[in-house]
Amino acid sequence: MYKIVLTIPEDYSDRIMDAIDSVLGEVYPGYRRAFCITDSIGTWIPTEGSDPFIGEKGIISTVKEKRLEFVVSDERLKEVLTVISEVHPYEQPAIDVIPLKEWRSYLE
Repeated sequence: MYKIVLTIPEDYSDRIMDAIDSVLGEVYPGYRRAFCITDSIGTWIPTEGSDPFIGEKGIISTVKEKRLEFVVSDERLKEVLTVISEVHPYEQPAIDVIPLKEWRSYLE
């Protein structure tokens, strides 16, 4: 099991969640499309050779974004990351893949 964390432009939330959900499957029994969304502010400077979705080369960009978190099974990880890379508008999206241990295992 993995936790995926990524930032996305504010107006892409539903588009990306729908695309992920189409391949994610049911992670929690009886629930689909389970995501945590928080407000975020991203900042970067596009450099030569980049093709920024937002911003201009050499100028600091600061934009409101959404931070999206969810869990994915080992079996679906590659498929989910592929969908994110196809739908995410950023040339270089920030995506964290964090290995998880199921919390109930600590109760045993």
